[in-house]
Amino acid sequence: MELHNFFTNITFIFSFLFVLFKIVKTLSANNSTVNLPPGPWTMPLVGNLHQIISSSLLHIRVFVGGFELGLAKSKTRNI
Repeated sequence: MELHNFFTNITFIFSFLFVLFKIVKTLSANNSTVNLPPGPWTMPLVGNLHQIISSSLLHIRVFVGGFELGLAKSKTRNI
């Protein structure tokens, strides 16, 4: 029984330290140094929906977008 309590305590301590480490690392991260390329312009609350709807062939844009993102179903199985 003492061995069970020992491992339970050790597991709790390591879990607590891991979560504490992740919280400190997240809070201390300096995100201002990230130099990302510019993305497509968006509108608040609408996102990029205006770029999809502006196309006259919406169903084709969605279909092609599915293939680009790998979301389209194919006849072959990808395992």
